Amino acid sequence: MPGKFVFQPASSSNNMKKLLENPTTPLVAILKHEMLGTTVRNELKAMVAYFFPPTEMEKSSPDLPRLEELLDYALTSKNENPNYKILQLNRNASNLLAHCFTKFMDEVVKDPCKRVARRLRNFINDSKNNTNPIICGHFQRIIENYFRHEPDEFTTDLNDGFTLDKLVDFLIDHVNILPYRELLSDILSEFSDLFGPNVVDKILLAAAKNVFSISLFITKNFNKSHQFSLSTALKKNKFTCETLQKIQPININKQKIPLPDFLLNEHYDEAMAPVILDESFLRSQQQFVKFNKKTAKQYTSLDEIIQLIYCLLSSIRLAAISETSIIEHCQNEKSIRLLLICGVFADSNSPISIEAFNLLYHIIYGYDNIPKMTEIPKIVDDFAANFIFDPESMTTQMFAAFPIFWNYRYDTVISESQEINGNKVAPYKVIDPNDFDKETKSEYPLCLLKKPYKKPKGSTPLEFLSPIFFSEPPLNTTFNVRFMEILERLNKERLDILGEETDANNLNEEDKKKLLEIDLIYFEFIRNRFDLNKENTNVTIFGALEVVTPLVTTDKFFHPDSMTTADEEQQKMHRVPLNGHILKLLQFLMDPNLSKFLDVSDEDPGIFYDFIPDRNKLSNDYFNATKQYEKLMKMAEKSAVILEHTQGTIPQKVDEFD
Repeated sequence: MPGKFVFQPASSSNNMKKLLENPTTPLVAILKHEMLGTTVRNELKAMVAYFFPPTEMEKSSPDLPRLEELLDYALTSKNENPNYKILQLNRNASNLLAHCFTKFMDEVVKDPCKRVARRLRNFINDSKNNTNPIICGHFQRIIENYFRHEPDEFTTDLNDGFTLDKLVDFLIDHVNILPYRELLSDILSEFSDLFGPNVVDKILLAAAKNVFSISLFITKNFNKSHQFSLSTALKKNKFTCETLQKIQPININKQKIPLPDFLLNEHYDEAMAPVILDESFLRSQQQFVKFNKKTAKQYTSLDEIIQLIYCLLSSIRLAAISETSIIEHCQNEKSIRLLLICGVFADSNSPISIEAFNLLYHIIYGYDNIPKMTEIPKIVDDFAANFIFDPESMTTQMFAAFPIFWNYRYDTVISESQEINGNKVAPYKVIDPNDFDKETKSEYPLCLLKKPYKKPKGSTPLEFLSPIFFSEPPLNTTFNVRFMEILERLNKERLDILGEETDANNLNEEDKKKLLEIDLIYFEFIRNRFDLNKENTNVTIFGALEVVTPLVTTDKFFHPDSMTTADEEQQKMHRVPLNGHILKLLQFLMDPNLSKFLDVSDEDPGIFYDFIPDRNKLSNDYFNATKQYEKLMKMAEKSAVILEHTQGTIPQKVDEFD
């Protein structure tokens, strides 16, 4: 969009038209005139004639000095007047050229010498000006104006060596200059017909190739980089771990919710270099993007590389908001591989991995009107196998990777038996079809099991990162959002497979297998045992909920009918719960209207529940808690509506809470 004109009133009393009709009027007088904007918007003929004298335009090689001077002001830092220290005249010149001035642009096209087109096309070679952010902004707005209205000016061969591909290459190399990033985004979206669909491939390749330079700046000897811990500043003040524990929210059992272990960690700011698990895998990816350490571009700092790659990836993200076909274009193995390279081989705490994995998330699982991929490429698992999650030291990169690698099963040591209350027990029972009668064996899911089903070796991020989800306060809210999205998406996929059918036994063999695949993911998730914290170990999801489910603030515990002692009042002191996803998960697990996992039909819950007895340990208090919060939220919404309509008057009384 063209910018606003910056005006400084001229001392002359002549109006703009008289100035324009005077052949001796200098360009500066026009650019600083207070009526410049109005004149351009009205497309005054005198303005056109000022820059394109009719007598000159009849010649085969017209002399247009004012147009050339206008281009100098717009596309260089030319400033002959010390009073204009922030390039006001230059900005006004660029605004004139960036405006959709139809009559003016018609003359630009008629110019046999193609002055405007040549200056714009040659700007990428003007090393004196093409890295000045202000002038780059002028260039961006002007060239976009001509892309919209006169695109042929950039596809015609003027024997100047310019091509649209060269322009894209230049923008990629200088994308850390904001106007160039915006221009690159607009090329991907608004001007995709002019540039073609393959610009996004160039950008991804450049980002992936440059990401391998990151490890050159980070030593392999690094500290663990915690995403969050109790900062030194907090510890020096009143908010120590001990004082925070005293004001933790109250759970349903009328006890303080334990403070998460991550608050006890020491905090490090150092970035971590990519952890290389397999050198041959690394080399194969470097060969894919043709990265050569000896010939790679030399950077002066790590920040320079990070900023370049981030701007490249964010240009795609910003373009995809308005042009969703970009997501569809990237739903192929090559694009996914390039983004995986960016995400996995970036440093631990830069925004690169966030951009890369966010794009991957929408490419794989769909975005807006673009459906999800029918099949996730195997290459995703290949990269997951070369990625490390450390639940005790989560980084920005690990959180970003979770929505993509959530179901990859990592090799983790799980003992055949564990001790609970001093007794050794087998925590994960085997589902053996032979333990059931003939009729049950012929039904879903046993009809699909050809041999006893054992818990698969290892553990998925959805399973071993569960303790982080239950942190109060939350460690990473975006992680919690994605965590719930995974469960909700699995539930939707299951419902889509069932369709109108209410009994899994009536599905065809292929659909039964798809259903079982989803149910087993959910089954292993809810029976998975983990250490919530140092005090609550070897618990399942349901055991964790017993500890972290907050007590609704309208409970009589906080509002007793009788007087309380000082000690009792101290016990009630607490802060507001911050992790709302805990209640959302509880509701999802307990409300049959929200999730339909494992059930054979509405009447038959199936055999899976026999192997997750912990689910039945939660009392009705937990289910009632979700209903109480629902009622509380409805009251809040009702009050908000009343306040909005009363406009400052005293709102009417709403229903009291039971």
